Amino acid sequence: MGRGRFTEEEMDRLLQNPYVTDVNRTSISYSREFKQLFMGEYTAGRRPVQIFRDAGFDIDMLGSKRIERACARWKESYESGTLGSREAVLHKGKDGEEQAYDPEQTQSNKRKLVDQCREQEKTIRMLRAEVEFFRELCRRGIQLSPEGRDHEVICQIISDVAEKEECRNCVTHLCETAGISRSLYYQNKRRRERGAQRMTDNHGDSGE
Repeated sequence: MGRGRFTEEEMDRLLQNPYVTDVNRTSISYSREFKQLFMGEYTAGRRPVQIFRDAGFDIDMLGSKRIERACARWKESYESGTLGSREAVLHKGKDGEEQAYDPEQTQSNKRKLVDQCREQEKTIRMLRAEVEFFRELCRRGIQLSPEGRDHEVICQIISDVAEKEECRNCVTHLCETAGISRSLYYQNKRRRERGAQRMTDNHGDSGE
């Protein structure tokens, strides 16, 4: 089965070749030594199939397409000066064939992972804030209701939880959870701040 999946017997035979470092049902990893040997002979004018055959490979087992793809990859790496270097480490693609390492693609994947981690962090913070919010409601014996009672206390709890969890973005989520608008929350917050400022001013005046 030269162009498809390898059998167990074929994989065993391939692993006996000193130029093979790993093999699975659909792909082969070749040693750096063989890649360099291959390019040395290829640039000297020898045909890829002949190089593989002389290296002990069964051409019918590998198939011409697999050899052509390997040749194209190694030629590209050779011309860019990365053949066998750290930048030319081969990775498996979705189709099971080996692909040249792409630094730009790797950086892009890293950025995506970082963004995903940040999003997950944000979600965890919000869930933690929500749990703390309901815990505080239970502690104070407050129930959320359509009538909208205890708005001032609920707004204070939201403010305290957001500050405790260091999650300013949680305010919108907690307001939605509590069934109150953000405008109402900020009205209450400004009123509390003005009240606190008046108390501070009065205390300062009485101390003179």
